[in-house]
Amino acid sequence: MLGYELLLKAAFLNRREALAAWEQWQACTDLDRIDDGSYRLLPLVHRNLKAFGVEHPYMDRLKGVRRRTWLQNQLILRGGVEALLAFRAAGIETMVLRGAANIEGYYKDAGLRPIRDCDVLVPEGKAVDAIGTLERAGWSRITPAPAKLTPRFRGFRSSIAFRNGAGVELRLHWHVLSFCCSSSADKEFWRGAEPAVVHGVETLALSPTDQLLHTCLSGLEWSYVPPVWWAADAMMILQLPDRIDAKRILRFAKEYRLVLLARRALDYLHATLEAPVPPDLLRALSAEPVSRADQLEYECVTQPYRKRSVSAWMVGAYRRHERCGIGTFMGYLVCSLRWGVLPHVAARVRKQSRSS
Repeated sequence: MLGYELLLKAAFLNRREALAAWEQWQACTDLDRIDDGSYRLLPLVHRNLKAFGVEHPYMDRLKGVRRRTWLQNQLILRGGVEALLAFRAAGIETMVLRGAANIEGYYKDAGLRPIRDCDVLVPEGKAVDAIGTLERAGWSRITPAPAKLTPRFRGFRSSIAFRNGAGVELRLHWHVLSFCCSSSADKEFWRGAEPAVVHGVETLALSPTDQLLHTCLSGLEWSYVPPVWWAADAMMILQLPDRIDAKRILRFAKEYRLVLLARRALDYLHATLEAPVPPDLLRALSAEPVSRADQLEYECVTQPYRKRSVSAWMVGAYRRHERCGIGTFMGYLVCSLRWGVLPHVAARVRKQSRSS
């Protein structure tokens, strides 16, 4: 994480510390060979160094990355807007999540935050209608899922991905958190949602408090692309400290057994990037007991898929379900094998066969 942390510091800290981090990073890094996670932070680095009047041979290249990011994001957001308009015509309420919401609500510049897709949330009861709406509008599924999107599947998975004819990807969510497929949690997020506008189209977005919570809880989850973006997103949200309700974050983390994830994320932001996290919140999260099940789940979601314990992930998700019982447990077991483990194994087999 050292390289990513140096870029994050160069993007957010004061002049002296940002310059020191930037010099240390570029002295041991070939800009032509950086990974995707580092690349995604370069526009923010450019913004911060430019504000300090830094002159460096790399600045023009960073500016070029920022311009390219802006252009690519316009194409993705335009595809997302088409989906939002289709949902509106079908009478389906929507909320934008993740990158699209952060760009419009906090970055205020589409060149600063690269996105790969547009994330749109619909009420769980409208998920089937939303899929039909997307498919009629020319979007095709790219995530393995049952044709009818059964209630059992919706209780196990939180989203599926689509792609349109232009190659733009959209992830349709019916739960806000991937490892907390809880209707009661979703209702809290919907109740706290605020109006938002994406490219002139009205929709909803999470409140700043819930956006920070969602960013921290989702950001630590392992990804093929190093998920360092979450820290940058959280830092942008925390620029509105008066809009952050620490009591709500603590209550939500305790109620849905997410204390450890919230604690680790906020501690990291405070210790590494000097984030203005309310001290009372940090102390309260540190004082909360963490069970062995919580620890196992944390280790599970932060590890690569090949190292994950299916049982730990499944039990963590199952214990947040409103209808606990043998039927629900067996449903999680079936779905985890059919739509979680088997597609992943099949993908690995195909990848190995192509490389051999």
